[in-house]
Amino acid sequence: MPGILIIILTALGVTLIVSPKARVLAKGFGSLFIEDIAKTPRGAKAIYIQAIEEAQKAYGQAADTLNLLAGKLADTKIELGKTEKELKSLEQKCEQLARKKDIASLKIMATKRSALLTKQETLTTQVTELTPMLEEAKFIHNTWELKITELRSQKDLKLNELELAKSMKQIYAKMDDLRRDTATDKLLGAVNDGVRKTKQEALGAYVVHQNRIDTKVTAIDKKLEGDIQDGYVQELLSKYNK
Repeated sequence: MPGILIIILTALGVTLIVSPKARVLAKGFGSLFIEDIAKTPRGAKAIYIQAIEEAQKAYGQAADTLNLLAGKLADTKIELGKTEKELKSLEQKCEQLARKKDIASLKIMATKRSALLTKQETLTTQVTELTPMLEEAKFIHNTWELKITELRSQKDLKLNELELAKSMKQIYAKMDDLRRDTATDKLLGAVNDGVRKTKQEALGAYVVHQNRIDTKVTAIDKKLEGDIQDGYVQELLSKYNK
């Protein structure tokens, strides 16, 4: 775990001097830290690079094992073929010696035949054992090859997804900022409130003013009415006082 942490931080451009105490702390907090780092595009890239490197290393080992087994099986089959050919030739000689009644030579050849039979049996067993091992090695080799291809494909895909998600997050944050009222917007609101309040005050003053005018007009009308009435009375009195 600390090794992965160092690799990630190095990939992020962070220079580390890891002390023993730091390593102890890394064991405790490294997992959580790496999980957080893995959620960032740069951290994810570093982890994918590490995973691909590990897969390539395993692929190389699988290739070496495959080549070794393939070579061993091929050599064993060749040796088995030679042994079987030699055994067949030796058995033909044994038959010739038997027909000639050359018992001494026949016994020598029979001993060689026994050794060849043992060798044939050993080689046959090796071929039998190596064949499935080679097939397993091919499977492992192909599996790691597919793994590398998959990791490379996922690396580009996941990094693009993270970059897009990061951009969308920033865009939404910007949109939220644009939706918020600025200090100037608040001042404009205060201006609107002031205009509304001033209009209300002006309307109130107008109403008061109109009331005062109406009161004055009413007083004048009453005075005029009174003057008219007094004039009429005086006119009548003058008329009948003659």
